[in-house]
Amino acid sequence: MIFISQENIDELELKCADLISKTLVELGQSKPQEEIALLAQSLSNDLRTDFKSLMYSDVQNAFRNGVRNTDLFALNVKTYYKWVKSWRDILWDAEY
Repeated sequence: MIFISQENIDELELKCADLISKTLVELGQSKPQEEIALLAQSLSNDLRTDFKSLMYSDVQNAFRNGVRNTDLFALNVKTYYKWVKSWRDILWDAEY
């Protein structure tokens, strides 16, 4: 079990780029590689800063749930941040 805080920074950014690319496909959207790279940097920074106690699989679940169960369909920082924060809250509620 590896938490975000324990992830290698470069590997985390690559994982984030893959997740963003996959999510864009699921949403029927496209962005240039430069924008995907910037979003991946932003996501990995947010994860290391605000969600370091989550595991990467939690982030994947947050994106999966966000795509399938919310009305937020434009992938941007505000959207993914809400998805991850909501998923973290679900996990915290389940613990207590």
